[in-house]
Amino acid sequence: MRPAEEEPGDEYVTEGTAAGEAGAVAEASAVAEANAAGEAGAVAERDAAAEHGAADLSPVDLAAADLAATDLPATGRGAADRPVIEPGVIESGVVEPGVAAPDAIVPARRDPWRWTLDHLRRPLGNGQALVFAVLLLAAVNYLLHRSAWVESLPDLVVALAVTGLFAGLAWWSGHALEEMGLDRKSWPLGLKWSAIIVAAVASVYLMGALLPVTRSLFTDDRYAKLTVTQVAVRVLVDVPFATVLAEEVAFRGVLFGLALRRWQPLWATAFSALMFGCWHILSSLHLNTEKPALTSLLGPSEFGAALADLGTVVFTGLGGALFCELRRRSGSLLVPMSFHWATNALGYVFGFLVRVGVLGHV
Repeated sequence: MRPAEEEPGDEYVTEGTAAGEAGAVAEASAVAEANAAGEAGAVAERDAAAEHGAADLSPVDLAAADLAATDLPATGRGAADRPVIEPGVIESGVVEPGVAAPDAIVPARRDPWRWTLDHLRRPLGNGQALVFAVLLLAAVNYLLHRSAWVESLPDLVVALAVTGLFAGLAWWSGHALEEMGLDRKSWPLGLKWSAIIVAAVASVYLMGALLPVTRSLFTDDRYAKLTVTQVAVRVLVDVPFATVLAEEVAFRGVLFGLALRRWQPLWATAFSALMFGCWHILSSLHLNTEKPALTSLLGPSEFGAALADLGTVVFTGLGGALFCELRRRSGSLLVPMSFHWATNALGYVFGFLVRVGVLGHV
């Protein structure tokens, strides 16, 4: 058989087909490049809007930017095939009826409670936290001595509430347990220091109660009628939980920790000590008439009361400075807590022993 002869013009058809395929490939590449450029521009536009908080973009603009920057591999559509949201499709997060928007993204409504919690979770600035702490101390101190309703509450309830408030402030300001001296690594050293300090305070009180010259310092008309049970409750419950816990968490935990963030240790100690001294102003207004030793020394006049109050502020301020230094050097809040407990609780114990004549009579 004779081979089939090629018809004239077949070579032109073949060349035309190849050229058409090459043109289609080039056109597809150009479309892909345009789609990629469009997507990159949309992403860049959305990122720029996010940097500026997108405060001036409407819900329509935000949704359009999301659509433009989102790839749709399931349908294989490019940027040119994606649906365009016309103005008016989305109003306040609701798609208007009768308007076709198959791929429109409806923005979620803002939950006011979620918004509030998100803002509360943001750490409070150090300066703001210091102001909050001082104002909280002033308010609590005033209510403790000038509000009949607060004074009617059990001391333990008030102290636990104050401790909770300052623990909340510590959390809000981003306080770590280490900054408050409460991390577990500090416990062993803190317990050793605490044992030594309690023994030292007990020794000093014992010598003071045995010496006739200083024995009268252990008498106090406010506690002259306490029974053994009442003294035990003061020593084991009231002092550690209703006094020491709240004051040490507030002054040597939160307040001192915040001050150390802002100032050098010397100034942080001075600030916390000053606040601790001022904390005792209202509670010592009548100290010159309540302690017989001070009455004989300063007299019952208002001037004597002022001197006694000033002396209390200075004395407690110096004690607060010592507590801060113990807290800083030991790294544990247990140390100033133990010292604070010993000075208060053992005062009840030795005062009672002096009053009943075990350690001599005044």
